[in-house]
Amino acid sequence: MIKRELLNLGVDEYIIDDAISKVLSEVDIEQIKRELVKDMDARKAREYLYRRGFGGE
Repeated sequence: MIKRELLNLGVDEYIIDDAISKVLSEVDIEQIKRELVKDMDARKAREYLYRRGFGGE
């Protein structure tokens, strides 16, 4: 979702990919996902994360 927004704003794809890879190497995505859905059942959590750009993994 972020990548699409930045592409629409005219940012070069290689710059976006580089920035995203740096951020992903510095943050714990699993911890973020757990915090976002801590009070939801599994189905609602999956749908919530998917709508916010997290993949199906």
